[in-house]
Amino acid sequence: MGNEHRFGCTLSPMIRIHTEVVRRDRIAIRIADNGPGISDAVQKRMFDPFFTTKPAGKGTGLGMSISYQKTNAVGATVNWQVSPHVTLGGWGGYTNSYIPGSSGNVETVNWMVFMNFPDLFTKGNLGGIYIGQPPKIISSDLPQGSNVPDSINSGRGLPGGQPGTTTQIEAFYRFHLTDNISITPGIIHILEPGHTPDNDPVTIGILRTSFSF
Repeated sequence: MGNEHRFGCTLSPMIRIHTEVVRRDRIAIRIADNGPGISDAVQKRMFDPFFTTKPAGKGTGLGMSISYQKTNAVGATVNWQVSPHVTLGGWGGYTNSYIPGSSGNVETVNWMVFMNFPDLFTKGNLGGIYIGQPPKIISSDLPQGSNVPDSINSGRGLPGGQPGTTTQIEAFYRFHLTDNISITPGIIHILEPGHTPDNDPVTIGILRTSFSF
């Protein structure tokens, strides 16, 4: 943005952010700036999927379109302590999103099951095995050109879901070095990354360190 001359002064670019407590469970955030604003041509397309003003290869054009969606979501979690040393559990979720003023919707699902082993080998340590699926678009029937799965694969944006199913398998063991430091080595194996059947499996070794005070 170029500098603006007014009354013989040069104004520098400025962004002003104001926060306000509206009520006990809600706040308001107001943002103002002295920039030139967004052109009418861009405003008309800013919520279109894959529209971007950035150079080719520098932006996906999905941020504004995703933020404009309205979403209904439901999820559930279950946890069962089989014994003092074995816990079983899992969770799952479903979302249904739509764009106001447009026909169709987008459905996604995700889930995870796990088995934890408290006090494995030594009191205070923890072993675990987790198997799950990250959020997957199982159906998208928005207007042609707006469906992300087919837009990524063919560029046409036809209705449909993601063609593959990603499954993530993780095993880890957390042990305490001291009362304040723990280390968690583990391994993650991913099948069909990106919900794409042609993608090769990926295996990742991990090492986490936690500090508590």
